[in-house]
Amino acid sequence: MRGTLSALAVGLATVCWVSGAARAESVPTAQSRLGPSFPCPSPRDPLAQLICSSPDLSQADLRYVQAYQALRAQLNPSGQSMLRQEGVAFNQTVRSECGIGAPDSGKVASQAAIPCVLQHYLTQRNVMASRLTGSAAEEAARPLMTHLALQADLKALGFLPPDAEVDGVYGPVTRTAILQWQQSRGRPLTPHLGNLDAAALDEQVAALHAQPFPATDAAAGLAASHSLPINGSARSANLASSPSASLITAPITLPLKSVGGTFELPVTINGMLTLNFVVDSGASDVSIPADVVSTLIRTETIDDSDFIGKITYVLANGTEVPSAQFRIRSLKVGDLEIRDVTAGINNIIGDPLLGQSFLRRFRSWSIDNQRHVLILNQ
Repeated sequence: MRGTLSALAVGLATVCWVSGAARAESVPTAQSRLGPSFPCPSPRDPLAQLICSSPDLSQADLRYVQAYQALRAQLNPSGQSMLRQEGVAFNQTVRSECGIGAPDSGKVASQAAIPCVLQHYLTQRNVMASRLTGSAAEEAARPLMTHLALQADLKALGFLPPDAEVDGVYGPVTRTAILQWQQSRGRPLTPHLGNLDAAALDEQVAALHAQPFPATDAAAGLAASHSLPINGSARSANLASSPSASLITAPITLPLKSVGGTFELPVTINGMLTLNFVVDSGASDVSIPADVVSTLIRTETIDDSDFIGKITYVLANGTEVPSAQFRIRSLKVGDLEIRDVTAGINNIIGDPLLGQSFLRRFRSWSIDNQRHVLILNQ
């Protein structure tokens, strides 16, 4: 829910093209449009018109605003003011370099400008994402469908008002709802939905839906509103970036292979490629060799939308290694599937590493050296 103007609207603050027209309250399906972060149509601004005309730009705008709002909530008031100025400058740069007129100019932006605008939005989104840390980074890395569904979860639980828009814009109203929900569950108070919070929120709504509903139209509507088609199949409210087996309480035991003093575990990436990963608690993220990443790109297992920024890793010997970061939609170990795992690219020839972005999804973990197994506790 916006609460304030979106990041795009920052550059248009003097123009009231963001109308009061209500947006569809329901969460978009996979077959419907994702984004933009503002109501369409926007007849008074050629940039807004162009974004509304293109599904790719609409989604890029919402991804941009997802990172913008996460960064805004991470900053103090002074930092927020600077971010707002940065948003205005970005808007002006897009117009200047892509040949798009000012609001109320009466000009129509050419469709030929779409690639230029798209590249600017993707680049600026990655710049902002690179400045995020902790739960803010986890929130901004989340797929848009999940991002929207979690906002719908807050609404279903009554933390967002009934007339709130499920639009993917986590403005002040949604931030307040997040804090109120965290307080109600006795969780650490942050303005962000990190992975653990997202899992707990989705689990709470899933439990609500598991209870028998009274035979009323209102109850039937609530039950139906949290089923979201993904890739043509019904998807329940459990959309969080968290282990899909988050309800499992018994320890999960996975056999390991001892190789040269290290332990390896077969892991399937995005349901396509299975490799032996070295279990490495010293690695902050899952690490994938560059040649494997190239294979994943070539087979269309990952694409540009999965890349979330850049980071510098510090190796054990103190060497700093810059790396692109990307999102692995699915890591499967045994029968356990972990969704939306942050990974870095290892430009040095070596083994894939199963680092902390995987291991910290669990309450605790250990290696049994006698039995050669990895024990994961939910």
